[in-house]
Amino acid sequence: MTVKTTSEQSKSVVDAYYQAGVQGRLTDFAPYLHPDFSTTAPNYLPWGGVHAGAAFFRHEVLPNLPDVLDFSRFSYDVLFAEQEVASPVRTVF
Repeated sequence: MTVKTTSEQSKSVVDAYYQAGVQGRLTDFAPYLHPDFSTTAPNYLPWGGVHAGAAFFRHEVLPNLPDVLDFSRFSYDVLFAEQEVASPVRTVF
């Protein structure tokens, strides 16, 4: 049995989010959200502002995100993670 480190788990979650977006199934990402997850977004977005709880993100953001972001154009070259923080990096020349 292989046990993933916290950093590996964080990478898996971020990669799952990107893959779900590219494959048009963002709502499948909802189980990854912690119940205390909070959203902070610019006010020009329909879900702008600060919203506490995973339910808001699950019901209001995930189903509507493809209307604002073109996930088919998203990619990253490497995914860095340290414990619970992960960041995709895209190299552009």
